[in-house]
Amino acid sequence: MITPEIDRKTLALPPTCYFREPQHKDLIVLGCTLTATPEAASLNWKRQGRLHAAPYLIARDGTIYETFDPRAWSLHLNMPAQLNPTARNDRRSIAVQLVNVGGLRLRHDGFLTWPCDNTARPWCSIQATNFYLKQSFRGYAYFATFTEAQMNALSRLIPWLCREHGIPWQLPPREERLLADPRRWSRFRGILAHHHFRPEHSDVGPAFDWDRISPAPAVSNPSAKLAV
Repeated sequence: MITPEIDRKTLALPPTCYFREPQHKDLIVLGCTLTATPEAASLNWKRQGRLHAAPYLIARDGTIYETFDPRAWSLHLNMPAQLNPTARNDRRSIAVQLVNVGGLRLRHDGFLTWPCDNTARPWCSIQATNFYLKQSFRGYAYFATFTEAQMNALSRLIPWLCREHGIPWQLPPREERLLADPRRWSRFRGILAHHHFRPEHSDVGPAFDWDRISPAPAVSNPSAKLAV
């Protein structure tokens, strides 16, 4: 197994952005930064000061940044307390965010835009089909795509994190990879996405290729994926 190259200095976060108490991990949660750069995501976390951050960022060039010790934790899911008592799902999970602007909207001039600082910032032309996927999901009809470098980096990071923390290297069943069901997924151990826990959120969304991080064909029996 290849140990991924990780930059642990450039975007290191101050302790005000996370809880330092080590936690047992049995879950990885994938998400999008909704920014165009990893630096913008890091700056947002510092400004917010809400203990909301992710220990890993993967830039579009494939650089993996560790922002804090993954044994620590943060409130990265922002789930309602009744569905997440004592922030259990935040504590037990390692958040990995890929730099991606997420859902896009088609503007009258033929450009796809993403929301940033209360403005609609251009992402690409509708003709630039390699930069987006057209698929309806949770209020959006288009989604920014992930780069080959990002997916290669993630395919190295996932098995390493699973090995280092004893997390089962398993994915949700293929037919449920876009399904939001917080109660169900709260019993899952393995690899999930933000959109599994938050029905109002759309990341990592339909543009993400789960097969790129699959250790084996998806298991068809959902019960085999749930913690007892």
